[in-house]
Amino acid sequence: MSYNATEYIKEELSKIYLRTGMTVLILLFFVLLITWRPKYLFLIVVSLTVNMAIAVIFYYLFGLEMQLYSLAGITISLNLVIDNTIVMSDHYLRHRNLKAFLSVLAATLTTMGALVVIFFLDEKIRLNLQDFAAVVIINLGVSLLIALFFVPSLIEKIGLKRKGRKKEIGGRWQRLMNRNWLRSLRRIMKRIPVYFSRFYMWLIRILCRWRVAVCLLLMFAFGFPVFLLPEHMKGEDKVADFYNRTIGTPTYKEKVKPIVDKVLGGSLRLFVQKVYEGSYFTRNDEVVLYANATLPNGSTLEQMNTLIKRMEAYLSNFNEIKQFHTSVHNARRASISVNFTKEHQHSGFPYTLKANIIGKALQLGGGSWNVYGLQDQGFSNDVRENAGSFRIKMYGYNYDELYFWAEKMKEKLLSHRRIKEVTIGSAFSNWKDDYKEFYFDLDKKRMAEEGVNAQTLFAAIRPLYGRNMEIGSVLTQDGVEKIKLSSRQSEERDVWAMQYFPVRAGRRDYKLSDLARVEKADAAGSGQREPTISFVPAI
Repeated sequence: MSYNATEYIKEELSKIYLRTGMTVLILLFFVLLITWRPKYLFLIVVSLTVNMAIAVIFYYLFGLEMQLYSLAGITISLNLVIDNTIVMSDHYLRHRNLKAFLSVLAATLTTMGALVVIFFLDEKIRLNLQDFAAVVIINLGVSLLIALFFVPSLIEKIGLKRKGRKKEIGGRWQRLMNRNWLRSLRRIMKRIPVYFSRFYMWLIRILCRWRVAVCLLLMFAFGFPVFLLPEHMKGEDKVADFYNRTIGTPTYKEKVKPIVDKVLGGSLRLFVQKVYEGSYFTRNDEVVLYANATLPNGSTLEQMNTLIKRMEAYLSNFNEIKQFHTSVHNARRASISVNFTKEHQHSGFPYTLKANIIGKALQLGGGSWNVYGLQDQGFSNDVRENAGSFRIKMYGYNYDELYFWAEKMKEKLLSHRRIKEVTIGSAFSNWKDDYKEFYFDLDKKRMAEEGVNAQTLFAAIRPLYGRNMEIGSVLTQDGVEKIKLSSRQSEERDVWAMQYFPVRAGRRDYKLSDLARVEKADAAGSGQREPTISFVPAI
């Protein structure tokens, strides 16, 4: 096995398991450090265990998948679950009622409501995050039931009571706390809330006194959308005329606009200009760089292999590359995927290598290259023509009849002046295939009048223009060898000669131009019974 993709997933799972375990241990340690009561710690542990056990049942009922995002959601929700348990248990120990549940419910529903927005996002983003949101929502929902029903019952069952401060601390612990340095530390810890309250009070007074200035400062920090103003306003009214004579002048655009945009744009300008539209945080996948090579029609497998071997020789010079995997799919298409060593995955080397691969691709030439990966804009020097973004797919069982109706649809589409070009192919592609071939457009009416069918016509032409025609086989010492013949005229005569040199078909000689037209067009494909019609609207 040269490459095992599960190794990266195992590492990520190990990190999540470690973070989850450390989260639980740290939370429980702080609970024990603050309360110093084993029964209280037992209450938190049992409540958390029951909460997760019930949550797992709901995971199964809702069909949630346990993947990296789901496990991360469990880790994040643990502290929120423990918070609900602590708030409810502390209130119940103090007042022996459940009035705090409304506050816990409001705070929890706020968090759950914020996560519900994920289910209304675009499908590409939602599919990555919906399991994460569902896990957190289920954990919080179960924690409400645990806080309302289980925690008060468990408190009564284990006999947990709120004791006085002196009774909570044992003799040995009391003697330890009476040491001089600990007493000083306790005094300092007690003064910290006082100092914070004084600072908070002073800050509120300043903000209230200068509230107008504070509001203006916040508005300028957020920014005004002046950088989105158009360069020119259409129209002939007074507003458009005034706008074009002030903001639309070259002086404002070159000298004033750069300064005004920075001063008034604030953080909004940086967000709009620096953040790619429609982007969001991506999956924490392994860093992989991809390079795809494409050759034009008529290329051979040896040519593609030679081109890819040159790129492989170049990549072999870098020790930072863990391995690269090459796939030569056919004579026209090949791909290379590059994996990096662990210490260089998140360094600047992948970006440097991407730039170097682009430079090497331009140097090699001979074909088109697409280099992408690293969550940024890719490179492509593909010069193929766009085939159109609109398509119609037709289904059927009789290929000849289906292609006939595809031709009819093409003629009907071309009758609209808003449609520039129509292409018929066996499969939809965003790019035009540069493969063209000659085809016979038979004049069926004239052929019926002359008593010549298509088989007779092709049989008359094939000996003159045929190549690699199998006529039999011969037995040799090495086995059976096929006998193939190629016409000499096929090398000497061109398409014009094919149409206008007479050939014997049936009872008399005919010119091919009398019975059919020879035209060159895009190839329709490999005979699939789902022709796709692509068309480009006129600009």
